[in-house]
Amino acid sequence: MKRLLPITILMASSLALLAQTNQPVQPPGPEQSRSVGRIAVSERPPLPAVTGGDADGWVGGEVPPFAPPSAPFVDVQMRDPSICRGPDNSYYLIGTTGPNMWRENKGIEMWKSPDLKKWEYVGYVWTFKKDAKADWQKGKPNPDGTRTPKPLWAPELHYIKGQWYIAACVEHLGTLVLKSATGRPEGPYTDIKPDGHIVPPGPHDASLFEDDDGQVYFLCFPNQIAKMKLDMSDLAEPLRSITLAPGTKRYCCEGPYMAKLNGRYYLFTAQGANHSNDGGLAGLGVKSSYDVWVMSAPTPYGPFEKRHLAFPRAGHIVVFQDHTGRWWSTWGTNIKSSAGGLPFFEKPAIIPFEMDSEGKLRQAPPLDDKPKST
Repeated sequence: MKRLLPITILMASSLALLAQTNQPVQPPGPEQSRSVGRIAVSERPPLPAVTGGDADGWVGGEVPPFAPPSAPFVDVQMRDPSICRGPDNSYYLIGTTGPNMWRENKGIEMWKSPDLKKWEYVGYVWTFKKDAKADWQKGKPNPDGTRTPKPLWAPELHYIKGQWYIAACVEHLGTLVLKSATGRPEGPYTDIKPDGHIVPPGPHDASLFEDDDGQVYFLCFPNQIAKMKLDMSDLAEPLRSITLAPGTKRYCCEGPYMAKLNGRYYLFTAQGANHSNDGGLAGLGVKSSYDVWVMSAPTPYGPFEKRHLAFPRAGHIVVFQDHTGRWWSTWGTNIKSSAGGLPFFEKPAIIPFEMDSEGKLRQAPPLDDKPKST
């Protein structure tokens, strides 16, 4: 039975496009990439510099202004929320779900919304019991012949070349890319490589990026990338690590997600950090966090630079453009309020974001936070 889930989006976190780029901000058309677009450049002062930051994600210094969402938009336990806008201007949500998601879950659940306000439960679009065909997807083999179930983590929904795809991983067993057999977002979905892995076991947090020339790239932890074949049947080249510009520190990260904004490639990653002894988030009562860091490059391979803390506490995210051209990030924090986190835990939310004059990204001000007329 379907259920209708009303939501309350934190409209105080809605994006105000305070300035226009020299090209109009437009959402993509039905056949255009969902990962490429223009974003307005804010007239607000640039982001403060975040001092420190190393391979382990420890940071100090100033933290960009942010206002955590006050409530989730769907009352369901979820990490790694992924939202994609379809050609019908409806929004589709999936993520890591289940009351015991760290150990096992049933598969991939989906919700649908016409306006990011009211959400309808679609149901499971892929399950281990019904849809897992490859032997490795069915659990970890035990010496006695039984299998230990493993959860499906971090599914991402993508609308690419007129088709629906989901990139996901099964904990410690492998990564898969699924394609809708019907051309509809609700599936059913089948594995593009039913006879094996899309990449060898090890990499996880899979993602897809479609450039504006139609080339699709596969991304995964730890910051690896490869072109996909034009027919989306497999990788077209071996995985390689992204390159970093001189002076940019290499670091460990999760959840790589790529978007092309105003002609540059932006790589979003989730990174854990301990803030107990720094002057940034610790001053706000946050002792540990799972933050979104961003850097940009002239090509999908790099060299990436201008690494900055963009969305504190947001976790593993994706970004998307709504039907008006406004850009949003999902919010999937795993930090409990007792650790300086949010009023809710492991539930999905969204925040708007903008670009500053130096090309860095940050949470945007509310819609009503506009210059007052004098």
